[in-house]
Amino acid sequence: MASKALIHPNQEEKFVLIDTDAGSDDAWAIFMAIAESRQNSNFHIVGISTVYGNTTADNVVTNVTRTLSTVGESSVRFIVY
Repeated sequence: MASKALIHPNQEEKFVLIDTDAGSDDAWAIFMAIAESRQNSNFHIVGISTVYGNTTADNVVTNVTRTLSTVGESSVRFIVY
């Protein structure tokens, strides 16, 4: 049986939308958010919105796709602006 973090009964649910230009620092933030969502049933990533910034929109899509693929995450949806 997989271990789960114990959740305090009064802990509020958190719904997170990640907005990113998918630089390397953002990839780490995405990794950390996914790890939290896997350990904490009250923490939900509702999606990822992507924008160009450090790189082009095409590269942002590639970076986010690779980041999610690296940790085997297929349930998080993302959109490009």
